[in-house]
Amino acid sequence: MPILQPFSWSQRSLGSKTLLLIMMFVFANSARIEAQENLRARQLQQLEFSMQANAELGQKSFVAIAVSQTELQQTDPATVFENLLNPESGQLPASVGGGVVVDVQGASIKVLTTAHLLDHFLQTPEGSPASKIYVRFGTQETAIARVIASDPRSDLAVLQVERTRFQKGTVEIVAVRFPKNFNPRKGTFFSAIGTPWSLAKDGSSSIQLGLISNLSRRQSQDNSTPVVERTLHDLGTLLELSHLDPQTSSGTLLLNLNGEFCGLVTSIATPDDQRVTSSYAIPMTPGIVRIVNELKQGYEVNYGFLGISPETSRPDELQGLDLKHEADTAVIVSRVARNSPAEKSGIQREDFILQVNGTPIGTNSDLVREIGLVAPGESAEIVLYRINEGEKRISVRLGKWPIYDDSKLVATQQEFPAWRGLEVDYPTGRRRYLRDRFLSEFPNGVVVSHVEPESLAAQAGLQVGQFIQSVASQMISSPEEFHAVMKEQNGEVSVSLASGLEIIIEAP
Repeated sequence: MPILQPFSWSQRSLGSKTLLLIMMFVFANSARIEAQENLRARQLQQLEFSMQANAELGQKSFVAIAVSQTELQQTDPATVFENLLNPESGQLPASVGGGVVVDVQGASIKVLTTAHLLDHFLQTPEGSPASKIYVRFGTQETAIARVIASDPRSDLAVLQVERTRFQKGTVEIVAVRFPKNFNPRKGTFFSAIGTPWSLAKDGSSSIQLGLISNLSRRQSQDNSTPVVERTLHDLGTLLELSHLDPQTSSGTLLLNLNGEFCGLVTSIATPDDQRVTSSYAIPMTPGIVRIVNELKQGYEVNYGFLGISPETSRPDELQGLDLKHEADTAVIVSRVARNSPAEKSGIQREDFILQVNGTPIGTNSDLVREIGLVAPGESAEIVLYRINEGEKRISVRLGKWPIYDDSKLVATQQEFPAWRGLEVDYPTGRRRYLRDRFLSEFPNGVVVSHVEPESLAAQAGLQVGQFIQSVASQMISSPEEFHAVMKEQNGEVSVSLASGLEIIIEAP
């Protein structure tokens, strides 16, 4: 007969401990779930606070812009603006878009917008009825603006408005804050503030929440234009945006969740897949911010230039190479122009260019874009691979990318004032002054870009397009060097031209 074992206190303790552990686990798990829910709630609340703060900032920093097709009879800017955005008035605008306040200095306000928005204004022939640019701020104050700088290669322009032109007194206007070092990433949230029609109607501009869905998008997929003649955004700079109305106008303001200006919407880009409708934006990365700062000063924007012919490699051409920097493709140097920055730094034919300033270079578009984002006279750090020698890191002091068409370019200020009526540029500043299309050899010195009539320079016989190689017996290679030498000259000055001619410029 089996003997029944009595229930021991140790067994009873074990059951109690197990129950206690289960209860503790359930409590801890419930607490963890509640903590996660509280965290999500706080995160959503923080997102809400950021959006509300951005909406308030956007009201002070976003402007609506309307460009008239012809000169209108009305003189009150507010009335003209309202008529331009009212289809029943019969005075349709040439273009409508947005802009962003980027600088406020006393009575002067500067607004950044897309250059293509101003095409009609900039192309209006002299002597024809004048087109005008009207700007409306968040409090429905309206003024006529003037273009102080426009750069077709970056599709950016800066307008200037004087507060004395306002009809209703002063208004609170706040310049946006630029990020210190914006590095776009897929999945990043932003606030989009725009809709010029809403701002024009009642002074209240709408806000949208979106995210960056892709990077390095192109403005156009047309590859027939030579790479050196394409716009900056044809080379892959744009952000592709999701959860944003595809009809969002050019000039719409993008703010990150810290309230910093991270992008400007442009409406002229086309997606890779025509079945997909997307919005695109110019990111405020350090290279683009450099361009904006030059435009704010009214300067012509200058882009860096190496002086090589680049070709995108095939993947198999990198196989077997001992690369420290992993890459699928790179850029092969097929030609190096004589006397160019590339030759002076030691770049050779058949070198593989892998990186520029830490950015991987996989195509010739990548190379032209990253070099262009650096200013002439500045140095670019290049990583390249040379057969039988391995990887090398070199520093190149860049020249200036030749402008092929300056018909839409606007610059109201010169970085260096005219010296005795003479203005100069980098020797490769304009394509039309160069000897051959392929720039087989970089010219020395600087090129004469403008000579004021009746000035001392004009009286000496200097002409636009001539190359000055030395002044006061000192060799020069940039406008900075030219003006540094001339600053020390008080009397007559001798200049030597590339043709061998010596010219004396009299003292004032």
